[in-house]
Amino acid sequence: MRLQKLELERFCQFPSLTFTFPDIPGHPLTIIQGNNGFGKSNFLKALRTALEGFPRREEEARRLIHHQPGRSPFEPTIVRLSFVTPANDSYLIERSLAVHPRTQELTAHHRLTLPDGTILTEEKGIEDFLQELLPIDLLDYFFFDLEEGSTLDTLLQSHEGGFILEALEKILGLHLHQQLARDLEQVGRELRRQEAAERPDPSRLETELEAIETKIDALERRLDDLRQKRRHLDQRIEDLRQDQQRLLHGFNPQVEQRRTALLQERTQIETSLRTLQEQWKLELEERLPLRLMHDLLRQAIDLAEDGAARWQESEERARRRQLAEEIAAALAQGGEPWNSPLDATGEMVLFQRLLSILGLEETDDGEPGAPPPLTEAEVKHLKAALARAVGGPTIAELHDQRDRHQDRLRRIEAELPGLIVDTQARKALAENMRDLEEATQARATLNNTVQELRKELDTRRAQHKDLLAERERMQQAMAEQQRREAEQDLLRRLQAALGEITDTLRQSRVNVLQDEATAAFRAITNKPGIYDRIVLDPQSLDARLFDRTEREVPKDRLSIGEKTVLAFSILHGLQRASAWQMPLVIEAPLKALDPIHTRRLLERFLPTLGEQVVLLIKEGDLPAATWAALTPHLAGRYELQRPAADREESTLTALAVHPTQEERA
Repeated sequence: MRLQKLELERFCQFPSLTFTFPDIPGHPLTIIQGNNGFGKSNFLKALRTALEGFPRREEEARRLIHHQPGRSPFEPTIVRLSFVTPANDSYLIERSLAVHPRTQELTAHHRLTLPDGTILTEEKGIEDFLQELLPIDLLDYFFFDLEEGSTLDTLLQSHEGGFILEALEKILGLHLHQQLARDLEQVGRELRRQEAAERPDPSRLETELEAIETKIDALERRLDDLRQKRRHLDQRIEDLRQDQQRLLHGFNPQVEQRRTALLQERTQIETSLRTLQEQWKLELEERLPLRLMHDLLRQAIDLAEDGAARWQESEERARRRQLAEEIAAALAQGGEPWNSPLDATGEMVLFQRLLSILGLEETDDGEPGAPPPLTEAEVKHLKAALARAVGGPTIAELHDQRDRHQDRLRRIEAELPGLIVDTQARKALAENMRDLEEATQARATLNNTVQELRKELDTRRAQHKDLLAERERMQQAMAEQQRREAEQDLLRRLQAALGEITDTLRQSRVNVLQDEATAAFRAITNKPGIYDRIVLDPQSLDARLFDRTEREVPKDRLSIGEKTVLAFSILHGLQRASAWQMPLVIEAPLKALDPIHTRRLLERFLPTLGEQVVLLIKEGDLPAATWAALTPHLAGRYELQRPAADREESTLTALAVHPTQEERA
């Protein structure tokens, strides 16, 4: 696995951060430096959060949220990490944490994008997938803080029977063989269980077969009897239906004719009602809007203006225009006569209003007012427009027609049931319908019984088939027993071979681990003439240090710096022997080391610790003399800075790979 990009939003003291991990072949080392409190630990925490998820404890999760002045406190905290596996498959994992505005509860969302574009959003599914892809439960050995954590200390502890042993075995890839051994043992137990299972008794099986066959015969006979009864019922129902048709055709012809006529009239009325509905729609959607006559009113206003321009002064013309517009507005808002359908009277009222707009109403002495009346052609044109607007039936007429049709329809519906006036025929028809209903119900009940018997018969036949199959299996019992014995023998040989392979692999991995750890320890320690080698117990993986005289050196006699160097050496061996290709992210790697150990650790060890090594160090921790040795291995160098002294907000700035003279000092 190689880290590619880390993106943070409102995470701890990082309001926004995008960091692309440098990837330069042959340059595995990335250094991120910064003063205490500038975010080294939180940078490491962000990486682990992306892979492991947010803390389970709510108070710890809330501490991850960065509260930035001027921004909503309900914006989510986001951690986004992209990485690539040795198979060159790219993955993107995103986790967000937000505070609900109303309940103040924390809500977490998770999203893992796979190389084929598939997206997982369920947290447990993401956890299981990552666990198969990466050793997520072993992050303590790849992403750790030496100031607060105990990763290196656990490497020096006794591992017998503890979780540390399981972790180390998984790092070395030994867990796969152990899982295979457990699976084989499970298979062996299942084979032994099958062998010890009680075999069916042949006499019991034959008795059960005879009983099942007897039951099947009885069910088949009963089913045949029920089918015969159902055929009789079918004939009875057919006879009743024919009688019903005869009774229906035996009524008084005049009554039947009346009934037929009413049915036809009902159909015609229903058709007329649908036609009225269409006319109603036409009246509302087409004719009524025409009656508003906006264009005709505008023409009348123009005519009034024209007459006023010839016969009156400009002030009089303005007054008439205002009056005409007021009346037009009143008409448009539904005033008289627009609130009801126009008839002949309504047409005349509208026409008189238009004459009033034009100033053509007669005076008290019967003389026409001024300006002069419209020409005959203009009046004719105006009337024609009004006639088009009020053409067709009115809404009131449509209402009346609908009411008449509905009233007639109700009377028809009330009359139809009473047209069977023949009492004897009605009684015979009622008895026929009652008998037909009883016969139909009896057939349905009989049919249900037949279906139940079929199900029971199918069940018995299935049982019979199973017993026949069991008898066949009994005949093959000896051959099956021989097969199981052969399988158990093969399984025992497989388990023995796997045990030998596991022991060989375990010893091989342990040899690589202790050889690499010894080489690293002798390269770092300032006492290479005293210490000889590191030896690991093949079973417990406990580490022991021996001197040149072949005597074991007790760990409690080592200084803190020597213990740290010893743990680093074992960590180096784990990296070399590991079945996983994981990056190393270490904070404060130089803790408790003297200058000699520090220089050797930096020059000889850390640059070769893995294919991607990220060191989070405090400003000034690197001795000036080590820069020349580190530079050939550096892929990038960065610094955590705090732009504003009054805000706990940090940024990450790229620095030159080669430090300046001032930085070296």
